[in-house]
Amino acid sequence: FVNANGAEAVGTAAIVSAVEVECKAPPATDITVGLYEVRLSLNGGFDIEPNRFAPVLFEFYDIADVDVYRLEPPGGPVSGGTAVTVFGSGFKVYGPEQLCCVIDNSGLCDVVAVLLVDADDGTNRLRCNLPEVIEAEGAVLVEVSLNGGS
Repeated sequence: FVNANGAEAVGTAAIVSAVEVECKAPPATDITVGLYEVRLSLNGGFDIEPNRFAPVLFEFYDIADVDVYRLEPPGGPVSGGTAVTVFGSGFKVYGPEQLCCVIDNSGLCDVVAVLLVDADDGTNRLRCNLPEVIEAEGAVLVEVSLNGGS
């Protein structure tokens, strides 16, 4: 991984198939927030091959930069179906079905979200249709995930 300043951080890779490699990010202590070009070595790091492959970019972000300020409307029926607009900061789409709403710490992408145009004050907005809540007594926790709920 090489950032715009030329700083390098080494991750690991595993061959999945003849056409797919799975890369593991470097340790968090070795990277900073920002956009990195992913480069691949075919011989243990002696030669890096940016010219044999189309450039692949990956953005590291700090989860602390993602925040939810409020929901509109602030409530709905437990039967689900309420379209909720989530206001906050740090919302971004990193791929299909990655931006989502996570309900009550499920750890799952309960509902794929749609990123909306920022509010007039610059606040990020997204919309998700809340699912049925089976065990609800009072409020439920609604969180935003940029990586599919992981």
